[in-house]
Amino acid sequence: NDQLGVNFRRQHAIGKYIPDFVCIEKKLIVELDGSQHLEQQEYDQERTKYLNLLTEAQALSETPLLTNQVPYSIPDRRYVENGVLAHCQSNDILLTAYSPVKSRFFKGKKLAEFARQKGSTPFQVGLAWLARQPRVIAIPTSFNPQHQAENLSATELELSQAEMDFLDSLA
Repeated sequence: NDQLGVNFRRQHAIGKYIPDFVCIEKKLIVELDGSQHLEQQEYDQERTKYLNLLTEAQALSETPLLTNQVPYSIPDRRYVENGVLAHCQSNDILLTAYSPVKSRFFKGKKLAEFARQKGSTPFQVGLAWLARQPRVIAIPTSFNPQHQAENLSATELELSQAEMDFLDSLA
């Protein structure tokens, strides 16, 4: 790193891809292609296209991209699966979760029992799960003052890594 005057990160996730070396400052990716790439050429082409599109979108923006507002919750992980969350986290972009607790999922028995043990509601657990993730914020909508107060108190709910892993497994 010091020899080149730039800092590289090794095995740094960008979307759903993990290049060998990444220099965020210079927007440079270095792949050390070994024999495994002979067997995964289609995957490599897809990865290269994806990374080029992300780089192009950021370069065309006149102002820094600050947030990406998407539906994201414990049961709705499509933006984890397609790499958007990882890209936002890697590029200092907030992921704003809208409708974070709008789902029949929050009436499920496993989540209800977990919430009961934590002395909270399933909705509070869902909001706390989001708030504990880096570069993720939530915008729950409620016109009910009681629900608004419950949403706000979700920020006080502590979740351990083991509890986060459990909640991840419920999706």
